[in-house]
Amino acid sequence: MENNLFIMKKKKIILTINELNRITRSIEYAKTIDSPQYRFISKLKSLLRRAVIVLPTEIPNSIITLNTKVSLKILPTIDKIELTIMLPEDVGVKKNNVSILSPIGAALIGHEVGDIVACEFPSGFFQIMVDKIIYQPEASGHYYQ
Repeated sequence: MENNLFIMKKKKIILTINELNRITRSIEYAKTIDSPQYRFISKLKSLLRRAVIVLPTEIPNSIITLNTKVSLKILPTIDKIELTIMLPEDVGVKKNNVSILSPIGAALIGHEVGDIVACEFPSGFFQIMVDKIIYQPEASGHYYQ
């Protein structure tokens, strides 16, 4: 199991150039306001450094991008949750929207269906499997700037 955690941390992720720019702006803004989510920024910046950057039209539809609604399995249980990964300013009060600067948002962005990622929750670390992409903007022809 420990080998899987090591592999999960080293996996390259895929992001669009638009996402890279939007996430970078959110990180810079969070740093200026001393956001409570600031402690996850270094993890997210590390993730961005090892990302493969593509054009929005080139992103596979199995990849979690900003505004993607995804179904996840919490391992080793069979529990499932559905979340939409968003920029912090877009999260609002809608249920199941999570910020890219949250632990789960930072852990999931750029990963694809079938990936298993380690994620920190208030109750501890869990492994989460990306089960299914329910909606991905780019697959529907929606390209955000």
